[in-house]
Amino acid sequence: MRYADRITFRALTKAAAYNPDTGTTDPAQYTDTTMPCDLGPVSIERTARLFGDVTIRASVARLQRPYPGRVDEVLVNGRPFQVLRAIEREEEGPGAFYLQEIKG
Repeated sequence: MRYADRITFRALTKAAAYNPDTGTTDPAQYTDTTMPCDLGPVSIERTARLFGDVTIRASVARLQRPYPGRVDEVLVNGRPFQVLRAIEREEEGPGAFYLQEIKG
């Protein structure tokens, strides 16, 4: 398996908040962790079995090592994705994620 893609897990460290001194909203702050992954499509049959809907265009991102941290946002090769489901690897944490690309 080739781990040619890069997945970035973003964990929220400070939420966006209004700053009364400047009169603006300060942006949210994130901690990013980038890891290699193998990104591939999920078949229509498997999508129907997992999510009960054939219209979902899901992908699976497989990791070399489990990611035990918190996940608020996910980027794959710089494109935003929504986490549909995490695939746990025993007690080590998620070893793969079912993702759906967010169209902007």
